[in-house]
Amino acid sequence: MCVELESVRLVGGGANPRAGRLEVNYNGVWGTVCGDYFDNDDAKVACYMLGFGYISVVFGKHKITIA
Repeated sequence: MCVELESVRLVGGGANPRAGRLEVNYNGVWGTVCGDYFDNDDAKVACYMLGFGYISVVFGKHKITIA
């Protein structure tokens, strides 16, 4: 399924702007991205959308950290 997202953001990362829980805005409502089928390729797209460019990432359950 392809969904057009308005924006993405990281929340709850503390002082580190490159860590936190990934949320998406869909139809004006923010929601947390489920990690069940979220893989490294998805993380790379999210990081690019966040303005970090093309990077390598490490992610865990509901958190991603940009390496």
